[in-house]
Amino acid sequence: MLKALLIFALCLAPVTIRAEVQLTSHSYIHNPSGQTHVVFHLASYKRGWFFGSCGPSTRSLQWEYQIEMKGAGPNYRKDDIELKDGDYRPIPLEDGVITIEEKSHKATISLTPKQDLSGKTFHGNGTYKIQLRK
Repeated sequence: MLKALLIFALCLAPVTIRAEVQLTSHSYIHNPSGQTHVVFHLASYKRGWFFGSCGPSTRSLQWEYQIEMKGAGPNYRKDDIELKDGDYRPIPLEDGVITIEEKSHKATISLTPKQDLSGKTFHGNGTYKIQLRK
């Protein structure tokens, strides 16, 4: 009985759902221009127990974006930034700035999509710790 109660308690422990936003990064040298490109994958996940078509999982993707920046940085302006949604469809920008703080491994994102996107603010605006993609 104690064993069954312990298993039941362990199953309920992660039911508390919490959200987290992850920013992963990698860079490459664009061929043939030789220009450095930095790529961010920005995604928001819910944590907890989820049951989907592939079976049980402990996280659920809420939204994601790919952000590609041209140049050495650490500051990028609208013309240096390419934003795409989770399906890799381009999202036109009205304005935007991304600043990378190399010492603290953080990035500050402030993007404004064009108004034809229902006037929604960009979900990914904020300051995030950069995780290097493995």
